[in-house]
Formats: sequence, C-alpha cells, structure tokens
Amino acid sequence: MTHRRGTTACAALVVLVAACTHADIRHVPGDYPTIQEAIDAVIEGDEVVVAPGTYYETIELPAVPCTIRSSDGPSVTIIDAQQAGRVVNGHSETGGRITLCGFTITNGLADIGGGLRSEGRPLTIEECIFEHNNATYQGGGAYIRTVMGDTYLTRCRFDSNWAEMGGGGLRTLSSASFSVVLRECTFTENVTLSSGGAIQTLIPTVLIDCEFLDNGTFYFGGAVDFDSSSTHSLTVSNCKFVGNFASYGGAISAYRSGNVELLNCLLIANLAQPGGAIFQEEAALHVANTTFVGNEAAVGSSVYGLGSTVAIMNSIFWPADGHAIVSAPRADVRFSNIQGGYPGPGNISADPMFVDPLGPDGFAGTEDDDLRLLPGSPCIDAGCNYGVPFDEFDLDGDGDTAEFLPLDFDGNARFLDDPATPDTGCGATAVVDMGAFEFGDGDVVMPCVGDLDGDRIVGQSDLGLLLSAYGWTAVGDLTCDGITDQADLGILLAEYGQTCE
Repeated sequence: MTHRRGTTACAALVVLVAACTHADIRHVPGDYPTIQEAIDAVIEGDEVVVAPGTYYETIELPAVPCTIRSSDGPSVTIIDAQQAGRVVNGHSETGGRITLCGFTITNGLADIGGGLRSEGRPLTIEECIFEHNNATYQGGGAYIRTVMGDTYLTRCRFDSNWAEMGGGGLRTLSSASFSVVLRECTFTENVTLSSGGAIQTLIPTVLIDCEFLDNGTFYFGGAVDFDSSSTHSLTVSNCKFVGNFASYGGAISAYRSGNVELLNCLLIANLAQPGGAIFQEEAALHVANTTFVGNEAAVGSSVYGLGSTVAIMNSIFWPADGHAIVSAPRADVRFSNIQGGYPGPGNISADPMFVDPLGPDGFAGTEDDDLRLLPGSPCIDAGCNYGVPFDEFDLDGDGDTAEFLPLDFDGNARFLDDPATPDTGCGATAVVDMGAFEFGDGDVVMPCVGDLDGDRIVGQSDLGLLLSAYGWTAVGDLTCDGITDQADLGILLAEYGQTCE
C-alpha cells in the first residue's frame, strides 16, 4: 500500500543518533571488513552503518543497545547465510533496545528463526526484507520472544519463508505479555505445515496497514494465527488479505479466548474448510467497516464462529453463498450488506456497486480488484456512526485516541456526507458508509456521541429528540440496535453537557 508514507524511520534515527555526541559510528567495510567485527566493537549507543553489498555471514547481536543499519536500503544491502545457519541471532535478557534497519536477510536455516532469532531484548526492525529463510521448527523468517519491552516492525517484507511447525514468516511470543506492533508490512507466499502461514502470535498484536498475499498452512490461520489468553488482543486495522489458505481460517484464526478486532480491512478470495476468511473459537470477534469478497469454505465462507461473541458492523459480504456468516451462538450483525440477507437492524441485501470488482486483470478475487463504491451504491450513508470503533492507535496522527476511527482503508476521511444519497443509516449530519471505503469528497463531520441534532453540543434538543423517538424509532439509536430505548438514554445522559470539538 502506498498511502500515508512519510520520512523513513531510518532517516529519523540517523538524526537522533548524530545528536548523541558520545556515540561512535562504525562503518562496514570502511572501518571493519565484516558486520560481525563492527558489532563486536560497539559500546552502548553506537551505530553500525553498512555500505551496499552482499555479506556472506551470520551475525550475533551485541549485548548493549545500539543501531545496526544500512546506508542505502535493503535492496542493495544483503546478509546471506548461504543456508549455513541462522542469519541474525540475539539472546540477552539484559541491556536496552536494538534497532535493525535496512537489510535483506536471506538464505537462513535453523531449527527456530531461520532469518532471525531474538530472545529477551526489546527489538525494533525497520525497512528489512526477510526472504527464503527456513526453520525446521518455528519462525521461518523470524522468531521473536521478548521479556523486556514491546517489539516494533515497520515497513518490512516477509517473502517465501517456511517453517515446519508454526509461523512461516514470523512467530512472536513473550513471557511477560509485551506486544508486537507491525505497520506497513507485507507478507507474501510464506508457508508452514502447522499454524500461521505468515504470522503465528501468542502475545498482544497490532497490525496496521499490512498486506497478506498468498500465504498458507495446512492447519490454522493461512495468514495470521492468534493463539493467546483472555487478557490479550489482536487488532487488525486497514489491512488487506488476498488469496491466503488454510484448513481453518483462510486469512485469520483465533482461539483459546482473547479478543480480535478487524477494522477497515479487505478480505478477498481466501480459502479454508470452515471460515474461508476467519475462523474463531472462544476468542471474541468484532468486525467493523470491512469488505469480504470471494472467500470460500465448505461452511462459513467468510466467517465461522464457535463458542463466543461474533459482532459485525458496517460491513459488506459480497458475493456470498448463503453461508457467509456461520456462528454459534448466532452472530450479531448490524448495518451490513450481506448477499441473501442476514437478521439484524439496518442490514440489507443489494448489489454494493463496486467500481471494478474484476480489476484490470479481468478476474475476481485478485489483488487488483477495485472495491470502492460507485455513485448510487446502497452502501453509501447506510452504516451506523456509533458502531465505528475509537481511534485507539491514532491512525491520523492527531494525538486524539478518543475520537471515532477517522480514516477509511485508503487513508481518506471516514465520515463524508454524500448529498446525492439519502441517509439510510444511523447518525447525525454525516452517516458512515458500509465497507472499507468511504464514498465522496463532501464535508467531513466527525460524529459526536449523543449529538442527535448535529449542533456539536449534547443538550436539551438532543434529549428531546431521543424522548420523542423513545420506544418506536431509531432516531436516538446510539447502540445501533435499531430502536431508541433505555440504553440509548443512558448514553446520552452520560454525555449531557459535552461540547464536541
């Protein structure tokens, strides 16, 4: 994906490190002939800068915090283990964060973490490519276990990595409940015989602006397998899953409790036996403003849920085959478009009118399908504003995490009113669309909880509107259940007197 790209983290690190007068810069091969020799010489805060070239070696990360980066990026700076061992190894439960930036890490072979194995230390990995690495056990591209801090991966690629027993691209875990956060990462054609073709994660995990293409497994989670405890969560925002396959959950599997949120995502042509796109058992699943197209399974072609909450809001399932959503207990689906219909307030069954569902290649279910909405789509202004989650991870970078999620899949404004389309959904002023994309270029009006008249103040007028609709219409529906009732009154009274910015 190309939206919302900024100054690279590598460049920011150069400025930061240069400002630290005590730090030394150790150049490879200018000062040291190999990367490992430069690493062996670092002290705390140093920076190793590697010139373009292919370095046939395996490296051991130092015991002190430092930055190891290339000068010109991963396409021209390659660390190649030639299948002689793991490319990058690090094991230390003391010391601070290590940053690894701008390398291609390839041809690693090990039992755990063919490309990289890091245990103990907090780790930041930026603009790295992990390709053609193999693990005979877990974590083909990388295996990361931390007990000292969160792990961050930004603008990384995992291509054609393999692991026998889990995490074809990446496996993450922590004995101390630290998180892993991935932004703008791509996983393509990673495979495992067990679970998690691209990622197998056992810790709180956040995926933002990531793509998963043609990853697979013969067990759980063709792209992502989330196997965690009740206190952990998997949050997936503005991500794309295309052509992934598994026995259970072609794109995502989640089980053993926990909480899964899927926001502003595209899931296209994923394949499994149950749960063509998502398989959920015990873990609670919440889906909002997500588009499912062409996913296939024997049962639950898009979502198969078992034994816990499945809540779906403002989403599109098209085409569907009569069993797009299969859940026990029944899924709670609201203000969504499902071919063939599904019980729930605000739900419709009408051609969503995608711009080009076949894409330039002429085939449905491929990466180039354009699933934006055409003018006149029944999905425009048809969602429920109060079903949009809050901006927990500050996608627009304005520092406000208490607002509703402000951006759609493309990074455009989420709440746009289309004057040519009657509002059939729920909300004041600008009603959200169904699906991952927002239509139009009109005024941007962020919703305000309890503001039913659109004046940005929760006051007497709003209370009057709610009471006049009480018990028989959805005018004051703040819970997206299709009726104005006591629950809505409680929300409005809790917000009474508030002024929205």
